[in-house]
Formats: sequence, structure tokens, C-alpha cells
Amino acid sequence: MATPTPPRLNHVFHLRGHIGKDTINAGQFRSGPHRRITALEGGFLRGIPGTRGDGLDATLIAGGSDWILFDESTNTAHLDVRTQGRTKDGQCVYIHYNGYLRTDEAAQQFRSWSPDAKTTEFGQHHWWIAPNIEVSGMFALLPRMNGDRYKTDDKAMHIDPNFKWVATTQFIGRGRWFKEGDVQAVEYEIFEVAH
Repeated sequence: MATPTPPRLNHVFHLRGHIGKDTINAGQFRSGPHRRITALEGGFLRGIPGTRGDGLDATLIAGGSDWILFDESTNTAHLDVRTQGRTKDGQCVYIHYNGYLRTDEAAQQFRSWSPDAKTTEFGQHHWWIAPNIEVSGMFALLPRMNGDRYKTDDKAMHIDPNFKWVATTQFIGRGRWFKEGDVQAVEYEIFEVAH
């Protein structure tokens, strides 16, 4: 029997989420980690030219957040992020990822909005995510007879066939911190796991 080859990683997307200044410190969770909720205030998901991700270019919109559980005993942030965006042609993009970050000096500087915070390098941190990405299409919302319910018009639905594959693909990402002017962000190289 032939030895199976290990999976390979293909860099297909670049994800950046702008961090909001307002963080809710919700306190200790079940006698363990502390919950922190940080808003995301924009950013982007872009395909890498020359890959299957090429052509996907979505702007993230406000409304996403990271529901972090921070374990002080291991200095580890357990990430739980949901965010959303839209492409120029109206495609809806939803991103959900879990992961972890071992906090370090750079993380503390970004968390405290220190003027000393600087962009870091990919691979500089122990920071990994497993994102799920949906490109759900654009659709028309039509009011029902009672006016308070909505339905989708299947004829108005358009899902770009070039990006149906993202819903059935396993991704992993590695993170870094990004700073430019007043913008502080989390940034990820997103890889598809392939045979």
C-alpha cells in the first residue's frame, strides 16, 4: 500500500478586521476564563491573485465581534469571531472562526491601544484560526401580505459559481497584528487545506 501524502496548504485569502476601541470586559466565566467582547468595525476579505480565491473582494461591515475567552493561567485567548461583508456586486459574505492566540507584548500593546503598537509579522505569534466562510449571494427581500415577514425571491438569487467551493472547504489561518495610522486590526493569511 502506498504511503498517503500529507495535505497541503494553499494561500487563497487575506482577511483583515479593524478592531473597535470599545471592549466589554464581562468578567469571569464559570470560575475560569474571563470573557471579553471586542467589536470589529470594518476590514476586508480578499482573494489571492492566481488562486481559487482570486476575484473575491469583500468589504467587512460593522456589526461583527470577537467573543474572547481569556485564560490567565495559560495566557491564551480563545477566539470566537463572527463578521460579515459585501462585495461590490452585492454578494453577501459571512465569516465565523474559532482559534487561539498566546498573548505576548504585541497583543498587550494592541489591547491597550498603546502608541508603541506596531505591525507584526505572520509567524511571529502562536496564533491560529479555523474559519468557515460563506458567500451567500445577493437576494431580494419581498414583504409578505402581513408586512412583517420576509421571503426570498429565488429568481432574484444569484450565487457566484466561482465561490460555491468555500462552503465545503476546510481553511486554517495564521494571524498577526496590523497598524496603519489610527487603524488597528487583526490580519490573517487564510489557507485552504487540500489533497
